[in-house]
Amino acid sequence: AALASAAALEDGDGADAPAPFPSLRLVADADEVSTAAALREHARAIEERFFLGPGDAGGDDACGDETRIPGERQRSAKEKKAFSSFRSAWFFALASRADAPLDADTSAAMRGAARGFAAARAATTSEHDPSLPDLQVGLAIAGGYFGQEGT
Repeated sequence: AALASAAALEDGDGADAPAPFPSLRLVADADEVSTAAALREHARAIEERFFLGPGDAGGDDACGDETRIPGERQRSAKEKKAFSSFRSAWFFALASRADAPLDADTSAAMRGAARGFAAARAATTSEHDPSLPDLQVGLAIAGGYFGQEGT
């Protein structure tokens, strides 16, 4: 329960105190089910923040329009938010603790995170963007679960 509540916070989400970064003890002591659940939560948040448009995360389309093409789901560059070092620290810690092979739900969430990382990386405007190293490592981690690390 401690892992899920600590991992659920987002840096700068309106809380009075800054959210805690992951501690080695908290992550190492977590069971596999809790780790996978927290990793799915972070992976889905990354996809939602950088790839999915507003209202797309729920899966149900209130308008009934099922003819959307994938490119229409991406947010425009000005809608994208900065990548949080807090979010990347939790994603890295949870991914390092998760057991492989991943279950189907976690695999789907990791594919979504890879899409989110790729979209955020594509939206960077400078090779000196401070979030670029975190995005690159996150994309390598998410892609590594699917044998994509060498491509």
